[in-house]
Amino acid sequence: MRRPHEPERRRSALQRLDSLIPSPRTSGYFEDPELVLKEARAHWFPTASVLQCLDEWLSQVQGNMHSVDALVGFLETRPVREQVWPGLDWIRRIVIDEDRTAAALSAALTSAGAMRGGEGCRVGLGKRL
Repeated sequence: MRRPHEPERRRSALQRLDSLIPSPRTSGYFEDPELVLKEARAHWFPTASVLQCLDEWLSQVQGNMHSVDALVGFLETRPVREQVWPGLDWIRRIVIDEDRTAAALSAALTSAGAMRGGEGCRVGLGKRL
């Protein structure tokens, strides 16, 4: 509990914006979290559920790496076709500045797992083709 003279320890508005895009995440310990995430992804929110507010959200989170990660997490639940279009365009709008320089890094986009091909080729969004 916070005492009256202590400052609040809250996340900034920019840090909370990544929470607005529904992205499956685990909390707590699971023997194999991928099984839990796989089930969640199979029954996740449809793209239509975020379209109404997506343009505004994208304009507010430009350059925010946590928001890129949240968006990638959401896109991983979508079919590959949606990941490619419009998904890659949405990611571009967050990570690339108007002058075409990188505005943000992202753990989800640069992780070794997202970049490995393995049995198939990944599009950079975590789904194998």
